Amino acid sequence: NNHLTVGGPFEFTSLNPSQNGYVFTRMGVVETLVDVSPEGELLPGLATHWEVSEDRLSWRFYLRDDVVFHDGRSMDAASVVNSLEGARQQHGTLTQVPVDQLQAGDGVIEITLSSPYHLLPAVLAHYANVVISPDSFDEEGRVTQLLGSGPFRLTSVAPPHKLRVERFEEYWGQVASIASAEYLTGHRGESRVLQARSGQTDISYTIDPASTGILSRVSHVNL
Repeated sequence: NNHLTVGGPFEFTSLNPSQNGYVFTRMGVVETLVDVSPEGELLPGLATHWEVSEDRLSWRFYLRDDVVFHDGRSMDAASVVNSLEGARQQHGTLTQVPVDQLQAGDGVIEITLSSPYHLLPAVLAHYANVVISPDSFDEEGRVTQLLGSGPFRLTSVAPPHKLRVERFEEYWGQVASIASAEYLTGHRGESRVLQARSGQTDISYTIDPASTGILSRVSHVNL
């Protein structure tokens, strides 16, 4: 039926990316300006490229012009700045960066620092700093709906154990081949093995060594 169910150890308690962005990033719901390869190399994400001034205080990130959020709204520089300003209000990685000012231009955002910080692109690759639609926030700046730009859109969420996503046909990159997916939390490795054995999940990961003794009859568990 072209549906995939994944079992993992990570609970999620809210839609706030600074708290639970890892799960939503891994499920393809949200994205960041900068991506990371399996080898740890920084790659273009929602930003096609970036540059830094000679004094290392001004960074410019050039945005893709074909990105659409899950609510149909086009990503622009203002929405990126809004997302990053929201991240700065949380206890995330961006609070450690000496940001003096965030400015939105025409297809570009500029981040001015009070002192050089060469790790800025790596910080912007962190899940706490995802880019989401302005309509994700309420009037007090809280994330009440997670409207990202990833290949999957969030269709249901039941913290702390279950969420469901569906393919987003307007994704700017390669459209997903899987129609829908589900994530289920299993606290213990044994629980995730049992989920796989019973057919609750198609893939279970981070299985601890103590649980490997019951894996012999589970051919579809990914260690």
